[in-house]
Amino acid sequence: MVRLVDSASELYGQAGNISQQANCLEFLANLYIAAPADSLARALRTLKHCLEAHNSIHDTRLTRVYLMYGQVYDLWGDYPKALKYKLMALQAAEDEGNTGMTMCEINNGIGIALYNSKEDEKARIYFKHALQVAEKFDDVDNGMEVVNNIVNTYIKSNRPDSALAFIKSLPKQILEPKSEDNFFVLQLCYFKTYTALANYSEAHACYDKLTQMVKGNKAYEGYDQFLYGPLIDLYLATKQYAAAALYIQKEGRLGEPRYRKAAYHHQYLLDSAQGHYLEGDLTVINEAGLTILLRFAPFKGKTLQRKAPLEADFA
Repeated sequence: MVRLVDSASELYGQAGNISQQANCLEFLANLYIAAPADSLARALRTLKHCLEAHNSIHDTRLTRVYLMYGQVYDLWGDYPKALKYKLMALQAAEDEGNTGMTMCEINNGIGIALYNSKEDEKARIYFKHALQVAEKFDDVDNGMEVVNNIVNTYIKSNRPDSALAFIKSLPKQILEPKSEDNFFVLQLCYFKTYTALANYSEAHACYDKLTQMVKGNKAYEGYDQFLYGPLIDLYLATKQYAAAALYIQKEGRLGEPRYRKAAYHHQYLLDSAQGHYLEGDLTVINEAGLTILLRFAPFKGKTLQRKAPLEADFA
């Protein structure tokens, strides 16, 4: 598919049909974004050519191009640049008079960039705008994804009670989803919320439902990775440190920068719970060429045994 679209783009360019060439380049960039992580650099180069093509014919319909720029930087973990391009996508969509589900996608994307930049309150504003659009079009699938993101902001802000209240206030079509995929996401929201509320019996009940869906079901192959983070949180909260360590290793092997960053944070929580701390900094380079500064903090009154990352920031 990639070769076919790439060839079509070249042919349209040779024929002087720049508008169709730009459309092909958009499609090609989207294919690269959906491919393995090592294709992101190709996606970025393709988007650059796409933007140049649009600009050469004074085409201002750039919403999708800016949004894909934001997606690439999101996947690389460069959240300030991701936010910049997603805000540009929002402005472009508003200039085009777009009022459809694209506005849900854009607002949700802006919320993700803000959430990853530790701007939870601001992120929730955009997530709720996205949810309003999804509800307007009765789009439960996308609405459920946004619900999950809103729950995450409440939990990250140490407001699990607000997360539970929010879930219970949702309309019937979301609280009683017809598809198994949406039921999975809803139970995941409950699982995370009950863990944060220290209601471990309810958390275990939600986890049991989730594992029953995933276990032995080819339709849910790979879904277990969405359980790693919440399960680690539950193991840490209940002091099951060996089990937490096992799943932190699994989380770190998932590949994407966001998962590795989460694994660093979970390792910090595990080491601080066990008193394994050492002060210092460690700088590493990720596959996108971005510099990551891992900061370490001292743990007073304990034997210093090994480094425990406090947080991973993209410098």
